[in-house]
Amino acid sequence: MAKTRRMAKNLIADYIGLLPDWKSIESCEDEKFPEMVKEALRHYGYFNSAKTMRKSMLAWLKVNTTDAEFIKSYKRSLDWRTPIPAYSLAMASLAGMPASDKHFDYIMGKVTDAVSHNAIDGVQIAVLSSEEKAKAAKKYVPSIQDRISDKISDYILHFEIKFEDGIIERKEKHPTPDVRTYLTTENVGASMIGRIVDHFQAQWDEIKGSQGVNADEQLKEAYAHLTRGDVKRFTDFYKALIIDLEMYKEQKKVARVPRQRKAVSKIKQASRLNYLKLHDGLKLVSIKPEDIIDSKELWVYQTKYRKLGKYITDSYGTLGIKGTTIVGFNTSASVQKTLRKPKEQLAEFKKAGRVKLRTFLEDVKAVEIKLTGRINKDTILLKAVT
Repeated sequence: MAKTRRMAKNLIADYIGLLPDWKSIESCEDEKFPEMVKEALRHYGYFNSAKTMRKSMLAWLKVNTTDAEFIKSYKRSLDWRTPIPAYSLAMASLAGMPASDKHFDYIMGKVTDAVSHNAIDGVQIAVLSSEEKAKAAKKYVPSIQDRISDKISDYILHFEIKFEDGIIERKEKHPTPDVRTYLTTENVGASMIGRIVDHFQAQWDEIKGSQGVNADEQLKEAYAHLTRGDVKRFTDFYKALIIDLEMYKEQKKVARVPRQRKAVSKIKQASRLNYLKLHDGLKLVSIKPEDIIDSKELWVYQTKYRKLGKYITDSYGTLGIKGTTIVGFNTSASVQKTLRKPKEQLAEFKKAGRVKLRTFLEDVKAVEIKLTGRINKDTILLKAVT
């Protein structure tokens, strides 16, 4: 751990520069001062942003000016209005850098410039606050496609690691990654496999394109470092991987359970049926239309034409509703007749039990007319028998 820290420190020293020791010089007149300032600017600029250095600038202002109103105005300015070198010089000053009129004037000039833009920036903020500012504050939520792409990248990375570890590092002769076990464990969808195959197929095609008499010159140059043994191992890996991916895809398709259609509730099935809910003159009230569904027999009365009808199903079927129509009835046995004295006959109908209803319509002396299944605003739904 100590060795790692030393290496990191050396790397920073070589490429970025460590913070200078300001105690080693007495004033800004020292010949080392310009070089030390450069090191400080490089270091602070690399490891900080305008946002993180903001507090240091405010602390520097409190030390170097007594104008509280000016500091308050600067607080309202945008972070990026003050350049990074000005922030860095302020931090170096707080860390003990010898005072310099040149640096003081530079920092104050940039701070004053940032404050002078407050009016302009304030107008922009006011315009954006109602629409775009709220939109910008809204957290990013990845879409379903983004999530799927991330998952596919994870699966590809798993096989890339297998390739790097087995083929390149250990130089295995017969690499057979346990593809199907891994995919089954991760429950990878069949729709994702195509994109994984495309990724590795492209890599395999490049290697194949770099070999032979008709090899592509650019690919040949790119893969010139590979030996024949390398090419064979790479080819064996990609071939085995793609075959297993395709097998898993087919296996997943076969095992897929067909999507079950969601059952529509009876209330929804009957929601569009147009019927007469009640008839004051005949004292008739319709049953709930959903009671018709799965029934064996339905009695209806057409108030406009005084027709009493009876819908009957086939031996093993049941009645249903489709839009504004009764379905599932026997078109030959389902008939209607005109009532001569509807008030009396319907009163008798209400009192009739199951046995009496079997012959009720037959006892009505009138001509039989076939029912069509259509229900309208003049139709009372009298009774449904299951």
